[in-house]
Amino acid sequence: MDFLKFKYVLIKSGIFLLLFSILHFIYEWIPIIPFAVIGGTNESVFQHLKLAFYAYLFLIPIEYLLFRKNIEHHSSFIYSRLLVTFIIPGMELILWYSVPSLVGEITPLALELIYSMIILYIMGIFGGIIEQNMYGTEFKTNIQLVIIILLGAAIYFFTIFTFTDPFLDVFAIP
Repeated sequence: MDFLKFKYVLIKSGIFLLLFSILHFIYEWIPIIPFAVIGGTNESVFQHLKLAFYAYLFLIPIEYLLFRKNIEHHSSFIYSRLLVTFIIPGMELILWYSVPSLVGEITPLALELIYSMIILYIMGIFGGIIEQNMYGTEFKTNIQLVIIILLGAAIYFFTIFTFTDPFLDVFAIP
């Protein structure tokens, strides 16, 4: 399979959805601290943003192992994916809330779950398209450093607020 083909993006999106689903329940199945860090501990928006981040991050080594012999631009392959990993939670927030902003709460729960899975699949497609378009791009040292710093900050953010609530929620009025 060629990772630069759209067909691969569709498959990758399904794997992203599967990883997200596993991470959603892993802490419930095995309630240990490492799984709290990467998995969902409740149904908050924050936890779902964290799940998307880690599901996409965990795709990178899987893809790299599968395609390492076919990758001509290793740095571009890695950094395009790391950059998308950083933006995927924002993508989730914007895409998921697009329909509720028009119609209000999505009910019943089964419909909300189907909607959520469709949004996650679309996110995977959008992420894959971004990566394919960035493949071959030279990521200079300064942008590599920015991506690494932002990823480190995101990992810190998702870890610290797994165990304590921020002083101000995303949707709370200060």
